[in-house]
Amino acid sequence: MVVLVMPVVAANKITQILDCGIAIDRLTAIQWPISYQSRSRFRYTAAFLALGILLATFNVTYALTTTEIKQRPGCAVAGCFLSSSFNIVSGYVNLVIDPVVLITTLLVLYKVYTLKTSRISQRNEASEMFKRANRATVGVMLCSIVTMLVPSVLQSVGKVFGFDLYQQVGPVSALTLILNAAANPFIYGFRHSDIRAAVKTFRQRNTSIVIDVRVTTDAAPKSGENH
Repeated sequence: MVVLVMPVVAANKITQILDCGIAIDRLTAIQWPISYQSRSRFRYTAAFLALGILLATFNVTYALTTTEIKQRPGCAVAGCFLSSSFNIVSGYVNLVIDPVVLITTLLVLYKVYTLKTSRISQRNEASEMFKRANRATVGVMLCSIVTMLVPSVLQSVGKVFGFDLYQQVGPVSALTLILNAAANPFIYGFRHSDIRAAVKTFRQRNTSIVIDVRVTTDAAPKSGENH
């Protein structure tokens, strides 16, 4: 049971680090655009991914080496069987990472709002692409805050102060991962103008096909009556 929950433990940590990387990346692009353009995006992405995998590996290893299988009546969630030391360490780590993600996201929101109201808002192609990237990033980050950050903070506070959220609520980590993964594609598609345009074109094409079929069907009896 404990082994089966390890992918969730790893995925949570990797998602946390990647969310932090996305927020810092967008803040850098808005606040220091020259430095952002000269930076290697591949190396930046690879560095945050490697950091996420490293912390996930540490979490999984620490969980497997410190957990002792004991009976936990009334709790069928795998998180109930993780050791108290792992829960405390994981809680403190989350309390360090989560505020960084939250503060950086709020700064990005503030910068995006100030860009909208400033005179720098140009209507060229590069400016429009920059705005679309900002809107998509803000949407994804807000989704992560609602579906993952808030439950993670509650879970971390519970771990530190001895409140067993797993036993009271259930499989919080797995549920937040599913919600985040399910919501992100819709939010990204809604905020991305190219995807919205493609969906609109597809719907218009289907509508025109239906209209053509109806016109042909309505015209068929009339041609038969003429004969």
